Amino acid sequence: MAQFKEVFSTTAKVILALFLISLGIGIVLGLVNLAGSSHASSSKSDWEAEYMTKQADGKKSSMPLSKWNRTIEAAIKYHCPAEGMTKEEVEKTIGKPAETTDSTWTYRRSVQKECLRYDGDNCAEYAHKDETEYFDFTPAAHLKARMQTTYGDDGWLYMNCFSEPFYSRYFVGW
Repeated sequence: MAQFKEVFSTTAKVILALFLISLGIGIVLGLVNLAGSSHASSSKSDWEAEYMTKQADGKKSSMPLSKWNRTIEAAIKYHCPAEGMTKEEVEKTIGKPAETTDSTWTYRRSVQKECLRYDGDNCAEYAHKDETEYFDFTPAAHLKARMQTTYGDDGWLYMNCFSEPFYSRYFVGW
């Protein structure tokens, strides 16, 4: 029959072995995580940019050509830029940009906001606000989905894009 001393000795050795194995695995995973985190931010943004590029470049082929053509015609008519449009289609839709690079077009406008000074019942001086929108294109010259504005909403270039029946007819499920 086994004595307590022998059983305790074997149990202690097993527990010590499991602890050392866990410690070793933890160190290895920590080193792998540390090595991977130095590239995490760039790889995530690279992955995100690559995904958005693939989405924009593949948008036209993701639906029947007749539906694509109807949607683009409607988008041009209602002045609504849409993911996957070419630069020429975007220009037909919202006009020439203020600034261009190979991958980004910039649109600007100055908006009269509230009245600062009145002359009787008429406004004599308005507060002006400058607004900017950026449109990013893929290397194949297709419009990417994410557009940025200086004030955080969808921007003035999308004002008519969510009106009915245009939105539900052309862009739901887009």
